Amino acid sequence: MPHSPNRRSPAAVPSFERPAHGRARAGATLCRALALGLGASLLSACGHAPKDAARDAEPYPPLLVAGADLGAPILGRIAAAIRFRKGYLADQPDARAYLLKRLRPLDLVLVRSRGKATHHIIPSEFAHVAVYLGSEAELSRAGVWRHPDVQPHARDIRDGAVFIEADVKNVHLSKPERIFDTDRVVVLRPRVRSAAERRTLLAAFYETIGTRFDYHFNAEESETLFCAELANHVLDNQGIPLRRAYGRTTIRPDDMIAEVLAGRSRLTFVAYVVGTPTGWRAGDRGDLAADMEAARTPARRGAQARETCS
Repeated sequence: MPHSPNRRSPAAVPSFERPAHGRARAGATLCRALALGLGASLLSACGHAPKDAARDAEPYPPLLVAGADLGAPILGRIAAAIRFRKGYLADQPDARAYLLKRLRPLDLVLVRSRGKATHHIIPSEFAHVAVYLGSEAELSRAGVWRHPDVQPHARDIRDGAVFIEADVKNVHLSKPERIFDTDRVVVLRPRVRSAAERRTLLAAFYETIGTRFDYHFNAEESETLFCAELANHVLDNQGIPLRRAYGRTTIRPDDMIAEVLAGRSRLTFVAYVVGTPTGWRAGDRGDLAADMEAARTPARRGAQARETCS
């Protein structure tokens, strides 16, 4: 199958394409305007630093940030309800199977979804993090299936809810169909020292179920949790990078990827899958590094806007 010029395409890395459909949609301009308008209102409430943080760490006036903080829960729920299209990987069962085959309990799954308003609001190429906890068989092998924090969720796990995530529904279990309704996926794996540590970490994730969502993205307290904070709250020995923005400590998924690519993290690269309007492809860490660098260019940011509704 054709790949972009000057990009590696190892024979072992699959790529699947389907016939292209018309990309023009009457509401595309309106969709982009909604995303940009809502994003301008919510960026400060998210508490994240923008992509070029070293150059422009806090571009919003403090009074605007304070005002947005007050309305963050309401604005966050509004943003979460806005979707412009399904994820490119939503109808790609081969891509889902490719990813599930490679996942192990405690793997971090970072996703990018340009069809969701929230992913235009958070200034990070990858804007959400989920954690793979595993099936009944995997949890049994890990020796944690009978744990008192796991058993209340046995029915959901048997029904396919093998991920945990934090969003406007608070901390909850999710199925692959929900997690992979997205455009791009990066899988990172923590280093676990022993079977006993793995059991402790898995049980700790189940213990967080029901924790309220952190609409202020403040990693300094754990009474509420946002997506990347959930991962760091349990996997606090993996060197997940923190940053200061608007007077609080927060976590940006792109920083996690950057540390892995630079070899400065205890997390390791496992997989990278890219969806398109016509199919999907799997890439290696070199492809991921190239895509992350390209995302910082003005031309790429223009392409991202066009991806919103197409």
